[in-house]
Amino acid sequence: MRRIIFAAAVIFALLTVGEASAQRIANGEKIPKFKAEHWLEDIIPEDADYTYIEFIRSSSMPCIESCHKMKRHADNSERPMRMIFITREEPCRIHHSIRECLGRYAGVLIDDSGRIFEEFGIQYVPFGVIIDRKRHAIWFGNPLTTDNAYLKKIIEEE
Repeated sequence: MRRIIFAAAVIFALLTVGEASAQRIANGEKIPKFKAEHWLEDIIPEDADYTYIEFIRSSSMPCIESCHKMKRHADNSERPMRMIFITREEPCRIHHSIRECLGRYAGVLIDDSGRIFEEFGIQYVPFGVIIDRKRHAIWFGNPLTTDNAYLKKIIEEE
């Protein structure tokens, strides 16, 4: 019986290892290039010294919470930060709470094909990345695990 359980565990491990992949982001390295397919309501955020990219699903409460949190942080920051929220959803299905985050420096990029999610290796949402003007990642992870003081420190140290 132990051998059967052990064999099943080994087979399961081998099958899942082949499917597991991490985000293709590393601090200090350039992020993958991506091309905008189209923007929600044709709102393209203005450029800034730093860009925050967040992968979302608008029906997800953690994603809604994260978008509003990052928008508040950007609005209260001394330095403007461009915010790009990326979703694979159809524009007509994007929750109104996400639309509330649109603004001068914030827009929602529609990834119709899912190619941007794939290029970044996104496995969960919300997932955020802060990049500098040269497209180098200076922070990445779950934005709900950070606070304003930490985010401010990240940008100030650059």
